Amino acid sequence: MGLRRLYRFEPFRRDYSFIFKPDTTDPATTFTTGMKLPDSLYYVDNVHMYKVNVQKIDSTEKSKLFINETSSTQLFDLNGINYKNLDGSNVNGNVIHVPPFSSKILVNDGEILTPVLNLNMFVQGMYDPNSQQTVSDTVRVYLRNVNPPYQKVDSAVSVFNTSGLASLDFQNVSDGINYYINVVHRNSINAWSKSGGESFSSSILNYDFTNDSSMTYGNNVLKKGVKYCFYSGDVDKDGAVDLSDLSEIDNLASSFAVGYLNSDLNYDLLTDIADLTLADNNAFNVITVISP
Repeated sequence: MGLRRLYRFEPFRRDYSFIFKPDTTDPATTFTTGMKLPDSLYYVDNVHMYKVNVQKIDSTEKSKLFINETSSTQLFDLNGINYKNLDGSNVNGNVIHVPPFSSKILVNDGEILTPVLNLNMFVQGMYDPNSQQTVSDTVRVYLRNVNPPYQKVDSAVSVFNTSGLASLDFQNVSDGINYYINVVHRNSINAWSKSGGESFSSSILNYDFTNDSSMTYGNNVLKKGVKYCFYSGDVDKDGAVDLSDLSEIDNLASSFAVGYLNSDLNYDLLTDIADLTLADNNAFNVITVISP
C-alpha cells in the first residue's frame, strides 16, 4: 500500500503531520521522501510514526434537518438518539412531528454510538478442540438485506482472537432492522447467519456461530469437540471445496511451500499432506456455500 502527500518547498523549517489508514498492519512500514525539484536541497528530521485510534463521526447525526414536503404532518423516528432543540431544551420521546411544508433542526450533543457486532466463530482447520482455542486470523463480515437479492448494506474487517472473538464496527446500519451476517474468511466456506436475520439494539449485536449448528444458515458447519466450525478448504473462494482447491494445495505441497498461504488450512505455515487431507475430506462430502 502506498500513501502520497505533497508539501510546498519553503526556505524555512515547517512542521507537518498527517493521519493515514493502512489496509493491513505491517511492521515493515517505511517512510520515504522525494522532490519534484531535483536541484533543490532539503532536510527532513524528527520523523515519528504513531498508532492512533480514531472514531468516524457522522456530522449529519450531530445536527440533523428533518424536512416535511407534504401537505400533512409527518412523523420522524429519532432512532433512540437523545436530541435537543436549538434552544437547548430536551426533545421528549423517540419521535417528532413536523407540520406540513416545514422543517426542524435538532442537535445531538451526546455520544454517537458506533454500531458494533461482537462475533464468535471458529474455522475448522485452525481450531483445536482440546484447548478450545484457535489461531487468530483476519475475517471480513458483510451485513446484508434479509430480502432478495440480499444486497450488501455494510462491511467491516477485523481479526478474531484465539477464543474466536472479533469486534467489528459498522457505519451504515440502524437499530431494529434485521440483517443477514455474511462471514468471509480467506480459505473457508463463506457462512451466513440463521434464517430471518439479526438486529442491533442500542448499537450492539452479539452473535455466536459456535454453540449451535442452527446459528449458521443451512446448519452448514462442522462440529469439532463441543464447538461448531466453518468448513476449511475453499482456497480459491469459488464457493465450494472441490478439485480446483485440491489441485492448488497439492501443487504447493509438492513444492514444500511455506508461509501465510491460503493453501495452509491448519495454519502451521507449511502446505502439506495434512492440508490436502482436510480439503479432500470436505470435497468428498461436497461442501459448498449455503445461502438464502
